[in-house]
Amino acid sequence: MEKNMTQKDLAQKTNEKPSVIQDYESGKAIPNPQILGKFERILGVKLRGRLSVIHNLLSAERMK
Repeated sequence: MEKNMTQKDLAQKTNEKPSVIQDYESGKAIPNPQILGKFERILGVKLRGRLSVIHNLLSAERMK
């Protein structure tokens, strides 16, 4: 939310499908280290080793 980014925006920037971002957000899938690295660069935050933080960030996006 702080980044004013939608799921679609994040999907485009990470070269992933929006459905994959939705799966991460809903907890149906867990991003691998390569995807985490992409999220870190795009969002400007440290995520590796903090899967609960990732889930919270992506859940906040879902609330939009």
